[in-house]
Amino acid sequence: MPFLLIIFLILTKYSDAYSQSWRLMSPLLQRRRSEVNSHNIQSRKFSSIKISNDAGRCDINQKQKLNLINYSQRTLSNQQFLYLILSSTFITCFIAADVIGGKLFELKLPFSVFGYQAIDHTCGMITFPVTFVIGDLITEYFGPSATKRTVYLGLVVSLFAFIVFNIAQLVPPSKSILGVSQHSFDMIFGSAKLLYVGSLCAYLIGQLSNIWIFEFIKKVTGGKYLWLRSSGSTIISQLLDSVVVSYLGFSLGKSMTGQTPATIREVMGISATGYGLKFIITFALTPLLYLLRFVMISLFKLQTVPTPTITVQSSFPESEQDF
Repeated sequence: MPFLLIIFLILTKYSDAYSQSWRLMSPLLQRRRSEVNSHNIQSRKFSSIKISNDAGRCDINQKQKLNLINYSQRTLSNQQFLYLILSSTFITCFIAADVIGGKLFELKLPFSVFGYQAIDHTCGMITFPVTFVIGDLITEYFGPSATKRTVYLGLVVSLFAFIVFNIAQLVPPSKSILGVSQHSFDMIFGSAKLLYVGSLCAYLIGQLSNIWIFEFIKKVTGGKYLWLRSSGSTIISQLLDSVVVSYLGFSLGKSMTGQTPATIREVMGISATGYGLKFIITFALTPLLYLLRFVMISLFKLQTVPTPTITVQSSFPESEQDF
């Protein structure tokens, strides 16, 4: 998935350059631009706004002239387009992880690790770690506020998908043999509802903590060592994510629905095996992080958000600071 994102960004960048050159050669568009420029020249002549002395309102004709839309500028900038692509990929990986999370896989280990011979976890691990890499890139080049917007949008879209899944289960099934049976559909989208809700809570906790830890390490290191703040924030935040989703999905959620809940020892075992896999994936994705960083700098000419500095203000008056 990340490599497809890189290929898409490169192709889009060069296709934009080709489309821009084609638009410049288009006589129709040139004529349209000349009309827009003439409108702009006329609007500048009426740039002074008339304010009535008694009502204090702008002249209506002048207000309409100031609201003329320059259609030649209704395009996304490189920064806006890149933020749109990164956010879309982030949300897609998150929803895909939730949808396929109902299936568990078993990965045999060549040797025993703390008594574990295999790793048992959900297939959501295929795409979910990518969200932390993309989140770190958004924080690095667009700021933590932009990353929080992406996280909140992913939460809203996931809740909408969850509602759609439940509505689809309630719709009466067709008797045609071409469709999927109701039992098969319920087994796929109905068996992992508790895990889905638990993953949403863990997602929110893990992603917000990842943003905060990333910014904290960036302050401490002065904006250096991208690998350190990316790996460090991901390792800590995914530990929280693993514990929360395992407890809510396999212990608290099952006890609330009358099922046999997992013990604390079992919850910690599930968390440990899943976290071990996330730990390996985190370091494996570090070269990909630098590759995406190279693409963003070389093709889209982006610059990192300025590093916030840690300032310590003295509580003494200015006259006493010399002592």
